[in-house]
Amino acid sequence: MNDEFPPISKALLEHLERQFPAKVFTPSQTIEQVMFYSGQRQIVEMLRHQYNYQNESVLNPNVK
Repeated sequence: MNDEFPPISKALLEHLERQFPAKVFTPSQTIEQVMFYSGQRQIVEMLRHQYNYQNESVLNPNVK
């Protein structure tokens, strides 16, 4: 199994950031709404981390 992450484009990240921006929740929102949105944001954050890692690896080949 190849666990190398596919390249992530800056355009994709920017689109996802606009689609799922970080936001502050209000007491009127249900826990289900908060949890669902938080899961979406978690994916965006994971992809952001991976994007940063990929770009650091390009600039510094010693990053593992």
